[in-house]
Amino acid sequence: MTTIDGLTLWQIFAKIPPVFRAPIKVWTNEMIFGMNLATDIKNGYLFTAKDEIRLPKTAVDYNRYCYYVAGTVGRMITELAITYYGINNGQERLLLHYSEACGRGLQKTNIVKDFAKDLARGDCFLPDEWLREVDYQPLSLNDVPGWWKKQVVLDVSHELDESVNYVINLPKTAVGYRKAGLLMMLPAYQTLLLAAKRCASLFTPNHSVKISRATMGKCLVQTQLMATDDDSILDYARNQSSKIREFLELTRLPSP
Repeated sequence: MTTIDGLTLWQIFAKIPPVFRAPIKVWTNEMIFGMNLATDIKNGYLFTAKDEIRLPKTAVDYNRYCYYVAGTVGRMITELAITYYGINNGQERLLLHYSEACGRGLQKTNIVKDFAKDLARGDCFLPDEWLREVDYQPLSLNDVPGWWKKQVVLDVSHELDESVNYVINLPKTAVGYRKAGLLMMLPAYQTLLLAAKRCASLFTPNHSVKISRATMGKCLVQTQLMATDDDSILDYARNQSSKIREFLELTRLPSP
């Protein structure tokens, strides 16, 4: 982002009206602050190290990391949408509240999806606090108990279930933004459903969680059909959440 490598982006930023430029500046700085905390292992603000693998210390730090990486983006784009669409009457407070769960849910979905790739680079974004419960076996992709895998997937599922409230609290006049929200939410549900289906191979050398182009195509079609239909959005979320629990053999647990 220097004037040499990032000049074009700075020029675009300068042309954005001040009312929209302000939240971009605030939340970008918040993200930078959080990323500095995450990379400063020496002082142990958010992350620690285990056998040269960098990872959050606790579940609280895990959530804080997801907030800094994705929750800040959620807050930024939500403030931009509130201004652009003129959202008020208390609805803006709900959107700001749910935007963080939405950001965390999307980030945690990516963390599960990319676990093996991140590990190969020396990163694990699941907390040390959880890994200690299974003697750090996920770091060697070996002999990870099924109950632990289910715990990780369910944590993400709870975040996605909460994020649905973000989309349905958007005004129906903001059709384009609703579609953008669904295009984040629907593939995340499908990715987590695939993780639940492949629970036996999660955190093993065969860890692979990537939805197909055909599945992504279905998400695009469903986004068009459901954009302004809150009942359909809620039904979709409940259905996917139920399927995730079925594949995790948790059908007796009540749906959130």
